[in-house]
Amino acid sequence: MAHGQAIRIENVPVDCSVQITETEVNHYQAGFTDSEFGSEFANDLEQTHDTGLRLMTENREFCFINERIFVPPTGVDSGNIEAALLLTMLILTFSLIGFVFIHQSKLSTSKR
Repeated sequence: MAHGQAIRIENVPVDCSVQITETEVNHYQAGFTDSEFGSEFANDLEQTHDTGLRLMTENREFCFINERIFVPPTGVDSGNIEAALLLTMLILTFSLIGFVFIHQSKLSTSKR
């Protein structure tokens, strides 16, 4: 299933067992909740892609949740903060020098 899709399988006989398995995909963590053993809250999530063999009971539901655990590279390296600070200081220094130069040029022009 793709992002945001859901599937509902209904009318499963109560006197049988079921096993629901999701295909493992790199960079995703699969998990599910089982209405027999907890609620639908994330802290009750079983961190696996396979329910194992489970006996069906009346009104039993499984809810699978996939969470992306991979952050794609953005080209921004926040690991080298020293270089970023140095670049910021250089930009500020040259901006200040430029401001002083322009200000002095205006002062010397106005005195003539």
